[in-house]
Amino acid sequence: MLSRSLSVFAAAALVAGSVIMSPSDVTAAQRGNSKPKVRQIKPLRGDVVRAGDTVMIEWEFVDGSGVVLGEDDLRWCEQEIFLSLDGGQTMNRRITIRLDPRDRTQSWVVPNTPTNNAVLNFHYGCEADGFPHETPNVQKSFPFRIVPGDRKPPEISMKAAPKQIFAGEKLDLSWETNLDTGTEFDVQVSYDRGGEFVSLGKTTDSSFSWDVPADYSGSVTFRIVGATGDGRTIESPILVKGHRTVTKRR
Repeated sequence: MLSRSLSVFAAAALVAGSVIMSPSDVTAAQRGNSKPKVRQIKPLRGDVVRAGDTVMIEWEFVDGSGVVLGEDDLRWCEQEIFLSLDGGQTMNRRITIRLDPRDRTQSWVVPNTPTNNAVLNFHYGCEADGFPHETPNVQKSFPFRIVPGDRKPPEISMKAAPKQIFAGEKLDLSWETNLDTGTEFDVQVSYDRGGEFVSLGKTTDSSFSWDVPADYSGSVTFRIVGATGDGRTIESPILVKGHRTVTKRR
Protein backbone atom coordinates (compact mmCIF):
# COMPACT_ATOMS: atom_id res chain seq x y z
CA MET A 1 0.00 0.00 0.00
CA LEU A 2 1.36 3.39 -0.96
CA SER A 3 1.37 6.66 0.93
CA ARG A 4 2.17 10.00 -0.59
CA SER A 5 1.60 13.68 0.16
CA LEU A 6 0.81 16.25 -2.54
CA SER A 7 1.61 19.94 -2.62
CA VAL A 8 -1.64 21.88 -2.48
CA PHE A 9 0.02 24.82 -4.17
CA ALA A 10 0.84 22.72 -7.23
CA ALA A 11 -2.79 21.58 -7.43
CA ALA A 12 -3.99 25.16 -7.14
CA ALA A 13 -1.72 26.17 -10.02
CA LEU A 14 -3.14 23.36 -12.14
CA VAL A 15 -6.70 24.49 -11.52
CA ALA A 16 -5.85 28.13 -12.22
CA GLY A 17 -4.18 27.12 -15.45
CA SER A 18 -7.42 25.62 -16.78
CA VAL A 19 -9.14 29.03 -16.96
CA ILE A 20 -9.02 30.36 -20.51
CA MET A 21 -11.04 33.58 -20.27
CA SER A 22 -11.18 36.70 -18.14
CA PRO A 23 -14.21 37.34 -15.91
CA SER A 24 -15.19 40.38 -18.02
CA ASP A 25 -15.11 38.29 -21.21
CA VAL A 26 -17.38 35.63 -19.75
CA THR A 27 -19.77 38.15 -18.21
CA ALA A 28 -20.11 40.02 -21.50
CA ALA A 29 -20.58 36.82 -23.48
CA GLN A 30 -23.28 35.48 -21.18
CA ARG A 31 -25.04 38.86 -21.12
CA GLY A 32 -24.97 39.04 -24.90
CA ASN A 33 -26.29 35.50 -25.21
CA SER A 34 -29.03 36.04 -22.58
CA LYS A 35 -28.06 32.65 -21.19
CA PRO A 36 -28.80 30.33 -24.13
CA LYS A 37 -30.40 26.95 -23.49
CA VAL A 38 -29.02 23.49 -24.16
CA ARG A 39 -31.20 21.29 -26.35
CA GLN A 40 -30.47 17.58 -26.15
CA ILE A 41 -30.32 15.61 -29.40
CA LYS A 42 -29.23 12.17 -28.19
CA PRO A 43 -30.27 10.09 -26.33
CA LEU A 44 -33.78 10.66 -27.68
CA ARG A 45 -36.80 10.90 -25.42
CA GLY A 46 -37.79 7.36 -24.48
CA ASP A 47 -34.57 5.73 -25.71
CA VAL A 48 -33.43 2.53 -24.03
CA VAL A 49 -29.69 2.14 -23.39
CA ARG A 50 -27.98 -0.90 -21.91
CA ALA A 51 -25.41 -0.95 -19.13
CA GLY A 52 -21.96 -1.44 -20.60
CA ASP A 53 -22.87 -0.08 -24.04
CA THR A 54 -21.09 2.95 -25.45
CA VAL A 55 -23.54 5.61 -26.60
CA MET A 56 -23.07 9.07 -28.06
CA ILE A 57 -24.47 12.08 -26.22
CA GLU A 58 -25.27 14.99 -28.54
CA TRP A 59 -26.58 18.49 -27.82
CA GLU A 60 -26.79 22.03 -29.20
CA PHE A 61 -27.25 25.57 -27.90
CA VAL A 62 -30.29 27.64 -28.85
CA ASP A 63 -31.38 31.21 -28.14
CA GLY A 64 -34.75 32.32 -26.81
CA SER A 65 -36.32 31.90 -30.25
CA GLY A 66 -35.01 28.36 -30.67
CA VAL A 67 -32.36 29.36 -33.21
CA VAL A 68 -29.25 27.17 -33.04
CA LEU A 69 -26.17 29.15 -32.00
CA GLY A 70 -22.76 28.60 -33.55
CA GLU A 71 -19.35 28.49 -31.87
CA ASP A 72 -18.73 32.20 -32.52
CA ASP A 73 -21.85 33.10 -30.51
CA LEU A 74 -20.75 31.24 -27.38
CA ARG A 75 -17.80 32.03 -25.13
CA TRP A 76 -17.08 30.57 -21.70
CA CYS A 77 -14.60 28.31 -19.95
CA GLU A 78 -16.06 24.83 -20.12
CA GLN A 79 -19.03 22.46 -20.08
CA GLU A 80 -19.96 19.47 -17.90
CA ILE A 81 -22.57 16.71 -18.08
CA PHE A 82 -24.30 15.16 -15.07
CA LEU A 83 -26.63 12.15 -14.80
CA SER A 84 -29.84 11.93 -12.77
CA LEU A 85 -31.53 8.60 -12.10
CA ASP A 86 -34.79 10.12 -10.79
CA GLY A 87 -35.99 12.42 -13.55
CA GLY A 88 -33.82 15.38 -12.62
CA GLN A 89 -34.72 15.69 -8.94
CA THR A 90 -31.17 14.86 -7.87
CA MET A 91 -27.89 14.61 -9.80
CA ASN A 92 -26.41 11.23 -8.89
CA ARG A 93 -23.12 11.28 -10.77
CA ARG A 94 -20.92 13.33 -13.02
CA ILE A 95 -20.40 11.96 -16.55
CA THR A 96 -17.66 14.37 -17.65
CA ILE A 97 -15.09 16.64 -16.05
CA ARG A 98 -14.26 19.69 -18.17
CA LEU A 99 -15.37 19.71 -21.81
CA ASP A 100 -14.18 22.24 -24.34
CA PRO A 101 -16.90 24.93 -24.81
CA ARG A 102 -17.03 24.01 -28.52
CA ASP A 103 -17.86 20.33 -27.91
CA ARG A 104 -21.29 19.10 -28.93
CA THR A 105 -20.80 15.32 -28.61
CA GLN A 106 -19.48 13.02 -25.90
CA SER A 107 -18.96 9.25 -25.92
CA TRP A 108 -20.38 7.63 -22.77
CA VAL A 109 -20.14 4.10 -21.36
CA VAL A 110 -23.53 3.47 -19.73
CA PRO A 111 -23.13 2.57 -16.04
CA ASN A 112 -24.83 -0.36 -14.34
CA THR A 113 -27.55 1.84 -12.80
CA PRO A 114 -30.93 0.59 -14.12
CA THR A 115 -33.66 3.22 -14.07
CA ASN A 116 -36.79 4.16 -16.01
CA ASN A 117 -36.21 7.87 -15.60
CA ALA A 118 -32.63 8.82 -16.49
CA VAL A 119 -32.10 12.51 -17.30
CA LEU A 120 -29.01 14.47 -18.33
CA ASN A 121 -28.01 17.88 -17.01
CA PHE A 122 -25.67 20.08 -19.09
CA HIS A 123 -23.73 22.86 -17.36
CA TYR A 124 -21.79 25.66 -19.01
CA GLY A 125 -19.82 28.58 -17.63
CA CYS A 126 -16.81 28.93 -15.30
CA GLU A 127 -16.18 27.58 -11.81
CA ALA A 128 -13.15 29.61 -10.73
CA ASP A 129 -13.43 32.41 -8.18
CA GLY A 130 -14.49 35.71 -9.72
CA PHE A 131 -16.36 34.07 -12.59
CA PRO A 132 -20.13 33.75 -13.10
CA HIS A 133 -21.58 30.53 -11.77
CA GLU A 134 -22.26 27.72 -14.19
CA THR A 135 -25.70 27.60 -15.78
CA PRO A 136 -27.50 24.22 -15.44
CA ASN A 137 -29.77 22.85 -18.16
CA VAL A 138 -31.69 19.83 -16.84
CA GLN A 139 -33.21 17.91 -19.77
CA LYS A 140 -36.44 16.79 -18.09
CA SER A 141 -38.15 16.60 -21.50
CA PHE A 142 -35.69 13.90 -22.63
CA PRO A 143 -36.00 11.03 -20.13
CA PHE A 144 -34.58 7.68 -21.18
CA ARG A 145 -34.19 4.21 -19.68
CA ILE A 146 -31.08 2.39 -18.51
CA VAL A 147 -31.53 -1.39 -18.47
CA PRO A 148 -29.15 -4.22 -17.51
CA GLY A 149 -26.82 -5.34 -20.27
CA ASP A 150 -25.83 -8.85 -21.36
CA ARG A 151 -22.87 -8.66 -19.01
CA LYS A 152 -21.85 -6.37 -16.21
CA PRO A 153 -19.55 -3.63 -17.51
CA PRO A 154 -16.09 -3.20 -15.94
CA GLU A 155 -16.49 -0.98 -12.91
CA ILE A 156 -14.63 0.61 -10.02
CA SER A 157 -16.78 1.67 -7.06
CA MET A 158 -15.24 3.69 -4.27
CA LYS A 159 -16.37 2.96 -0.75
CA ALA A 160 -17.58 6.04 1.07
CA ALA A 161 -14.84 8.25 2.44
CA PRO A 162 -15.08 9.27 6.11
CA LYS A 163 -17.41 12.21 6.68
CA GLN A 164 -14.65 14.03 8.59
CA ILE A 165 -11.15 14.37 7.13
CA PHE A 166 -8.45 16.18 9.10
CA ALA A 167 -5.39 17.98 7.78
CA GLY A 168 -2.08 16.34 8.66
CA GLU A 169 -3.60 12.93 9.35
CA LYS A 170 -3.65 9.65 7.44
CA LEU A 171 -6.71 8.86 5.33
CA ASP A 172 -7.51 5.31 4.20
CA LEU A 173 -9.40 4.96 0.92
CA SER A 174 -10.78 1.71 -0.50
CA TRP A 175 -12.83 0.49 -3.46
CA GLU A 176 -14.43 -2.53 -5.10
CA THR A 177 -13.88 -3.61 -8.70
CA ASN A 178 -14.48 -6.44 -11.14
CA LEU A 179 -11.27 -5.70 -13.05
CA ASP A 180 -8.64 -8.42 -13.22
CA THR A 181 -6.44 -9.16 -10.22
CA GLY A 182 -3.17 -7.27 -10.52
CA THR A 183 -4.70 -4.23 -12.24
CA GLU A 184 -2.82 -1.03 -11.40
CA PHE A 185 -4.99 1.75 -10.04
CA ASP A 186 -4.22 5.46 -10.12
CA VAL A 187 -5.63 7.16 -7.01
CA GLN A 188 -6.55 10.78 -7.74
CA VAL A 189 -7.84 13.78 -5.82
CA SER A 190 -9.58 16.98 -6.87
CA TYR A 191 -9.45 20.18 -4.83
CA ASP A 192 -12.23 21.89 -6.82
CA ARG A 193 -15.14 19.42 -6.48
CA GLY A 194 -14.18 17.35 -9.49
CA GLY A 195 -13.07 20.09 -11.87
CA GLU A 196 -9.47 18.85 -12.15
CA PHE A 197 -7.79 15.75 -10.72
CA VAL A 198 -4.16 15.10 -9.78
CA SER A 199 -2.56 11.75 -8.95
CA LEU A 200 -1.76 10.77 -5.37
CA GLY A 201 -0.06 7.52 -6.32
CA LYS A 202 -0.59 4.07 -7.84
CA THR A 203 -1.26 0.65 -6.35
CA THR A 204 -2.40 -2.84 -7.32
CA ASP A 205 -4.28 -3.15 -4.02
CA SER A 206 -7.92 -2.16 -3.53
CA SER A 207 -6.97 0.34 -0.84
CA PHE A 208 -4.67 3.33 -0.50
CA SER A 209 -3.37 5.40 2.40
CA TRP A 210 -2.85 9.15 1.91
CA ASP A 211 -1.14 11.63 4.21
CA VAL A 212 -3.46 14.65 4.04
CA PRO A 213 -1.36 17.82 3.68
CA ALA A 214 -1.08 19.61 7.02
CA ASP A 215 -1.41 23.04 5.39
CA TYR A 216 -4.66 22.35 3.51
CA SER A 217 -8.29 23.02 4.36
CA GLY A 218 -11.04 22.84 1.77
CA SER A 219 -12.85 20.45 -0.54
CA VAL A 220 -11.56 17.05 -1.70
CA THR A 221 -13.10 14.62 -4.17
CA PHE A 222 -11.51 11.25 -4.96
CA ARG A 223 -11.40 9.14 -8.11
CA ILE A 224 -9.86 5.75 -8.90
CA VAL A 225 -8.69 5.05 -12.46
CA GLY A 226 -7.81 1.61 -13.82
CA ALA A 227 -7.60 -0.13 -17.21
CA THR A 228 -9.16 -3.23 -18.74
CA GLY A 229 -7.16 -5.92 -20.50
CA ASP A 230 -7.93 -4.35 -23.88
CA GLY A 231 -6.59 -0.97 -22.77
CA ARG A 232 -9.85 0.85 -22.01
CA THR A 233 -9.67 3.33 -19.14
CA ILE A 234 -12.19 2.80 -16.34
CA GLU A 235 -12.92 5.48 -13.75
CA SER A 236 -14.90 5.30 -10.54
CA PRO A 237 -17.98 7.52 -10.87
CA ILE A 238 -17.75 11.01 -9.42
CA LEU A 239 -20.73 10.99 -7.11
CA VAL A 240 -22.24 14.40 -6.56
CA LYS A 241 -22.62 13.62 -2.84
CA GLY A 242 -19.08 12.28 -2.63
CA HIS A 243 -17.32 15.57 -1.88
CA ARG A 244 -15.65 15.94 1.51
CA THR A 245 -14.18 18.87 3.43
CA VAL A 246 -10.74 18.82 5.05
CA THR A 247 -10.53 20.68 8.36
CA LYS A 248 -7.87 21.13 10.99
CA ARG A 249 -8.38 19.20 14.20
CA ARG A 250 -8.89 21.46 17.17
